[in-house]
Amino acid sequence: MKPRKPANEKLPEHTRDPDFVGAEAALRRAAERARRRAAACGNDIAIFQDGKVVWVKPYGDKES
Repeated sequence: MKPRKPANEKLPEHTRDPDFVGAEAALRRAAERARRRAAACGNDIAIFQDGKVVWVKPYGDKES
């Protein structure tokens, strides 16, 4: 059995929870896929901006 660390000992800042290591990358891939799908269909996407939900073009003002 491994000895336990004292409760007051902190983990290094760079230590990440193994369950969440790939979560940020997965969310970015999902967001890009949603933008591509919305652009292909000619739809806007909903984003949270300045405390409100707003509808915007998938890739900003430029035409897709």
